[in-house]
Amino acid sequence: MTARNKKAMIIVYGDCGRSPRMCYHARSFLEHSYSVDFVAFNESDVPQYLSGNPNFRLIPVKKFLSVTNITFPFNYILMPFKLILQFLHLLFLLFHFTNGTSLILVQNPPSIPVLLVLALFKCFVRTFLIIDWHNTGTSILKLKFGNNVIVKLSDIYERTLSKFADAHLTVTKAMKKFLESEYGIKNPIIVAYDRPPNLFKALNENERNETLFNFLSKHNNELLSLFFNEDKYLLHERPLLIITSTSWTIDERFDILSKSLELLERRIDDLNSNPVVFLITGKGPLKSYFLNQVNALHLKRVHVLTAWLSFDEYPKVMASCDLGLSLHESSSGKDLPMKVLDMFGSGLPTCALNFEALNELVKHDVNGLVFHTAEEFVDQVCHFLDTPADLKRLAKGAKSISDWKTNWDENVFSFIQNVPKIANYQ
Repeated sequence: MTARNKKAMIIVYGDCGRSPRMCYHARSFLEHSYSVDFVAFNESDVPQYLSGNPNFRLIPVKKFLSVTNITFPFNYILMPFKLILQFLHLLFLLFHFTNGTSLILVQNPPSIPVLLVLALFKCFVRTFLIIDWHNTGTSILKLKFGNNVIVKLSDIYERTLSKFADAHLTVTKAMKKFLESEYGIKNPIIVAYDRPPNLFKALNENERNETLFNFLSKHNNELLSLFFNEDKYLLHERPLLIITSTSWTIDERFDILSKSLELLERRIDDLNSNPVVFLITGKGPLKSYFLNQVNALHLKRVHVLTAWLSFDEYPKVMASCDLGLSLHESSSGKDLPMKVLDMFGSGLPTCALNFEALNELVKHDVNGLVFHTAEEFVDQVCHFLDTPADLKRLAKGAKSISDWKTNWDENVFSFIQNVPKIANYQ
């Protein structure tokens, strides 16, 4: 492929700064001398490794009026008009900015109206379309609406329009099998596991202590005395620090965490063990609801700290923690929580809520522990409080996972290189 037509467009009908997998795709394309147009909402800071590259361009998507807070029946009346505006706006962006684009990579979900726009676009413009399946849009709608007519129409929509794609990426083998058997997809499907990018790495003791001290000084000065003495040395008897990242959506089981906090408070009192601090990073709609639940518990030995971290700060803070936590409950059972990859890249063992495809990532008692209930998770935390050496043993398993660049080059880029059809598009 010549330099002239090595141009890729990445479409995320969401916020660029909160779409790490798609940002990593963009970075990998840039490393292989592509120019990249990134179509997304511009709400959070774009990672420096993208914004600082002259071959990267963010194309902002206009965000139309949210109808979620509008009362029935007006929300249903306004929804079709919103979808029409989204459809027309995205279609305009595609026709306006795709000159010379040889490949389009789109995140799914959301599938509405994105897949319809791309199917129509391909009827007029020659381009190679790849769908990156993080989940199915239908399964997410099912969480909210059950099995009503909206979900059934969405299923028909998604399985029909996905066939317009020339190839597909999936985050698990389970998702690949589902697309082949349930959606009847015949075009190539490549399993591209999430892997931690190189910015996630373990820190040495001095780096960890410095990062943790600076973080607590900035976000919660009251907790400093639990971790550090007056000379800024980390205390031997200090809290266990557990981190989880979230977008605060309904596929995260914060009800399990709420119950765990209450149970753990009692267990720590009974065992007279060190406190536990939960650090929760991210933004999203259910954050205030959860924090209201936490405040009602009046916790004393268990602490909850929430923070929004920059792309530069997040990997270092994660590597300064003791244990990762994943509360992700896949709506389809076939995607994987990317936060666990970040944790593994940082050398953190992880306790993860179990579901169908999780064993493709978390190996119980090898790189983390799997739980089903709040009671099981609390037992695991108490075990680590009593036997901290097990954290070090599981950390070795977490560190053994391959990095993003190696995985992407071997799976995604090797496929793209071997598709002559792509080189014919411009």
